[in-house]
Amino acid sequence: MSFLDTVRQAKSYLEEQGRVSLSALKLEFDLDDARLQSLIEELVDVQQVAAREGKVLVWVGPARSERAIAELSSIAYLAVAGSRRARHFSRGNRALRPGSPQPDGNGSCTG
Repeated sequence: MSFLDTVRQAKSYLEEQGRVSLSALKLEFDLDDARLQSLIEELVDVQQVAAREGKVLVWVGPARSERAIAELSSIAYLAVAGSRRARHFSRGNRALRPGSPQPDGNGSCTG
């Protein structure tokens, strides 16, 4: 397994558990001391999703529920924006439909 694969898996595990001992990470991912220190550096200093409390890493990244809420909010926004855009364009295209009132150039419609 590559080091970055180990980082992804350790990050996921830490996020699920909330806290994990350094010895558990060392055993679970078969890490020597140098690779364990690199993993800690990556999660704590680089990605900033964990904090070190002695011999324990603690998850400090966004909670899964916060991410889910953010993702749903984005989806809802896009749905509303798309709906408004669709209504705007459908209103604007009424004049192009056969049998609908046509603009007469004076701000009113004939038809």
